[in-house]
Amino acid sequence: MTFKFPKEDVSKFVKESYKEMYNMPGLKKFSKHLPIHSSILDLGCGGGQDALFFAKHNHQVIGIDTTAEIIKIAKNKAKHPNITFKTSSFEKFSTKEKFDGIWCAKVFHFIPIKNQIAFIKKVYAHLKPGGIFYLTSKTSDKRKDYELPDGQNGSLRKRLTKKTFETILRKNGFRIIHFKYWKNKIGMEIIAKRN
Repeated sequence: MTFKFPKEDVSKFVKESYKEMYNMPGLKKFSKHLPIHSSILDLGCGGGQDALFFAKHNHQVIGIDTTAEIIKIAKNKAKHPNITFKTSSFEKFSTKEKFDGIWCAKVFHFIPIKNQIAFIKKVYAHLKPGGIFYLTSKTSDKRKDYELPDGQNGSLRKRLTKKTFETILRKNGFRIIHFKYWKNKIGMEIIAKRN
């Protein structure tokens, strides 16, 4: 099942995202690995704050999110000629375009474990050779992978170990060039390069 924000949480989420700019350190790290004037796919773009950062740095961005209300807000808040927003899940997203970079912040833990390989293979297929993949996700607080209902919308929250993340990426054509745990190891940040 694809995660969608409850309608009552959309405006609050977008407002907080723009105010806090949680992803700023990651945006800067990811950008250092991209060529000038890159094409970027922003998976789970939310209110468009990350896409706007990239657009202001002269990159072309396609931002997708499953929640139509969020995309509507993104189109209003992140108006820029270098950005296109679309309502779509990544599973249903289709384009012939290959990207220099794919940005996937705080989205992957919503993908069910049974679908994660297909998700990573699709990322690989949408990247140019040498393309950069940025991924953050919550991590397992146990020594094994697991998933549980999150209590909202019946969606699953997946938790994987560092070893599982590394194995999935390497087996599907990526080389990890940066790995960092979030504070207290509740999540991780990975930058990987397509072979």
